[in-house]
Amino acid sequence: MLLKIVRNIGILFIFLSPVISKQAFSRDNVTINLGDAEPQVQFVFDGRLYDKNSDETIHELLNDEHAKAIVKIIDANSSKEPSAILATWIKSERGKIISQVSDAKLLEKNSAFFRNILSSKMIAVVNYGGYSIVYVSHKVLGMDKPFTKSYPLKSEGEELLLSNELADDVFFNQLGKAVIESYWSQ
Repeated sequence: MLLKIVRNIGILFIFLSPVISKQAFSRDNVTINLGDAEPQVQFVFDGRLYDKNSDETIHELLNDEHAKAIVKIIDANSSKEPSAILATWIKSERGKIISQVSDAKLLEKNSAFFRNILSSKMIAVVNYGGYSIVYVSHKVLGMDKPFTKSYPLKSEGEELLLSNELADDVFFNQLGKAVIESYWSQ
């Protein structure tokens, strides 16, 4: 509903951010058009939209720091090892996450999902304030269609770690919808 109202008044959203980490790819100014109405509404962001037709999986992107972070997250969650999972989160959120990884049923469900990932492809990286939001398409055993997941990452030291700080951010949620729709419509 928010996008419909915004579309009618023709606002241009610009999401720019400072450099939060070294980029393994050339940073692009990406524009995604929303809907067919005039005036056109656009999301413009600093980041990268990956080629949908590429066969390159996340494990083949050896020089991409975002891909490396996602591989580490998938491996940690597949391991069912609470300390490995906690190490993928920013330090300020580990206290909240520890209760989830301490619950045997939740840990098993989480691990089962990540162990059933057959392959993963990068969709996009959006630099949003102090975050890199990484969108990944996972082929998962037992699912007919790829499962798209966002991974909000924050730079902490030399690492890119998960964060839930954007969970209530309205634009984060709208941006995710726009990025995913744009990627699948290529």
